[in-house]
Amino acid sequence: MNMKGSFHQNQNLNQLYSSMNISEYDEESLYGDQNKLSKMIASNYKKVYYNNLKALQLDNCSQLNPTNFTLAHYNKLVNKKDPEYVKLFAQSPRLESLHLRLTNMQKNLAEVLVLALDPRRENFVSNIKVLDLSKNALGKEGIKILADILP
Repeated sequence: MNMKGSFHQNQNLNQLYSSMNISEYDEESLYGDQNKLSKMIASNYKKVYYNNLKALQLDNCSQLNPTNFTLAHYNKLVNKKDPEYVKLFAQSPRLESLHLRLTNMQKNLAEVLVLALDPRRENFVSNIKVLDLSKNALGKEGIKILADILP
């Protein structure tokens, strides 16, 4: 999926992730019988994440840096909740190629990628083989953070 220059806020990535969570009710409302749908209650149907993306290109998406996110603060939380776009990267079993070129990435986005790419984390199914972070401002600290989890 080529989304080059399409996302200028991490909220948009969150919406992309949310739209990939579908329940039987959602499916019926899109493709099914309206009579059957009228007898269903949306809250009775659990949403399940479906994603068959093999490649995701987010080049030139300049505002992906999360505001006020630090890995140190996240690690101190008792009830940790991953940002939606972390789940998009980490829970996409067929995703092999992730391109984040020219995204104005800095240290805090490298910290978010640690959450998405760390194979030791629970519910991790990512299979990313190509990660393009060129033309970003990661700096030494951002590179050190990523080096801990990348093979």
